[in-house]
Amino acid sequence: MTDFSKAIADASSGKGHRCIGVEALLAFMATLQPKPGWIDLIETYEIAGNLEVPRIDLSIYGDHGAYDQPAPERRRLARERVEGMLDAVSREQREFIFQVWLDSAE
Repeated sequence: MTDFSKAIADASSGKGHRCIGVEALLAFMATLQPKPGWIDLIETYEIAGNLEVPRIDLSIYGDHGAYDQPAPERRRLARERVEGMLDAVSREQREFIFQVWLDSAE
């Protein structure tokens, strides 16, 4: 299994895929562009020394009532939530780890 295949498999399961830093998250998101899946859930952790401090204010939990929507609409809403979270993260002067899970049209 390639690293990409493992990342997709992890993000599509209960395990999730771990992205260390914003650049890693953006790179993972870029690999999803030709695929039918998209990032739906993100747990964000601030790196503080040897600790990973949960940042619920920068995390995305749940679909906000969108699971009954068609896949293109769920994808659009998820993209907006991720863009908003990334905007908030960009204003922070800290390092982050992101645990991500995917949704898909399937």
